[in-house]
Amino acid sequence: MAQEHQNCVDELKKMYEELNREIEKKKRRLFLRKLIPFIENWQGPLPNLRDIFRTEEIDLLLKESLKVTFDSDDRGIAPQTLIDFVIRTGYKDEPVLGADGKPSSRRDTPIHEAATRYHRSDCECYDEVEKFIKLGGLDPNGFSDDDHSPLCEALHDEKMFKLLLRYGADPCLSYAGSLYQELPLLHAVCSSDNYSYLYGRIFTFTDDVGVKVQIDAEDKNGRTPLQWAVAGLAPDAIDKLFDRGADLSKFVFPTEDHIAECFEDKGYGDDYKLIPASGLPAVVERLEKGGYVLDRNDAHTIMEFYVEHHLFVGSTDDAERWLDDEELAIKAKKLMIKPSLSVYNLLQLQPKEAAKLVTLKDYGKLEVSKGWWRLNEGVRQDFEILLCEKASRRFFQKWALDSFQDLTRHKLPILCGEMIVDQLINEDLYRIFLAATELRSRWL
Repeated sequence: MAQEHQNCVDELKKMYEELNREIEKKKRRLFLRKLIPFIENWQGPLPNLRDIFRTEEIDLLLKESLKVTFDSDDRGIAPQTLIDFVIRTGYKDEPVLGADGKPSSRRDTPIHEAATRYHRSDCECYDEVEKFIKLGGLDPNGFSDDDHSPLCEALHDEKMFKLLLRYGADPCLSYAGSLYQELPLLHAVCSSDNYSYLYGRIFTFTDDVGVKVQIDAEDKNGRTPLQWAVAGLAPDAIDKLFDRGADLSKFVFPTEDHIAECFEDKGYGDDYKLIPASGLPAVVERLEKGGYVLDRNDAHTIMEFYVEHHLFVGSTDDAERWLDDEELAIKAKKLMIKPSLSVYNLLQLQPKEAAKLVTLKDYGKLEVSKGWWRLNEGVRQDFEILLCEKASRRFFQKWALDSFQDLTRHKLPILCGEMIVDQLINEDLYRIFLAATELRSRWL
């Protein structure tokens, strides 16, 4: 028996040497086809795999066994056999040390491979994942070389997602990969209402499993999901986070740079102005609905974004010029922001009237509609800046009116102030705000 055991160990070492030479995928699969029947007939005490293989090589074998089984018509390689053998040897996963000598969680593991199988209905590897975590010691919150965590990979597989949750996967620790590099999953999906179905899934699945989500968890830069929702101009996510108990006591309004970072990360360039011009007032509305009181510093941050991204009309003449342009008027009558309302009619409405007929979200929807992109670039740019002015009008009027009262020492009736403010374009209202801000600083 002892000799047979030694023969098994020697043969495994010999096969390992072949593995080092056979690095091509096809040859690795041939190696696995030889390895599986060999370990099925193992005789004697089980080996210490670390005496033969490096950690990354064991990972490679386990991942390759999953790939072969699920990605080819050849079912000759059973991952369960290899997994059971590895576990029976007493093998436990150990963290790989980074260049600084500290454990690194960035590493492709078999869990990542198994968690990506959701797109194949015949590929159920829940048992394998459970064994990897429960007996193999793999971290369910670890992330791969491209910053994907198992939880992120499993977002479209309810059963896999819940399994990972039960074994300690945390949406506030698991990285989101391509959504946002090195950002926790919950923070990433809350940064855009385009991901509403994803954060909806996270909350539903965690509720089903009985896992409490740390709704105010901070990322490595100290930012919460609520801050990312505001910076990402995601009003629906803000509502959802408030519904889940997001805490405003430590909330800090995002910087202009953070808002710009989110905007650019989504691939929006200079061709998209309506989305931020309408999105900023929208998130302010949701924040205030949730109990947040916007201060002058916050308002200044928002206004600076408009300045930096050229979201103002140039003059009063520019704001009214389109009325005398027959071509623009015709196109404005044909372009519908809602089935019952044309852009032509919208542009002639007072801010209060416009707010009753269209939502701020309607402006953003218009900018991604087919009708919008059928317009030639020049016409589109003309409409875009006019609609930016309309979408943000009430926000600027509110802050300018308060500032105007400060500048006049509250000597004019509020009605007179409103009449004056109504005649000014947003850029003028911004300058009134700045003047009042400077005056206030002198009082302090």
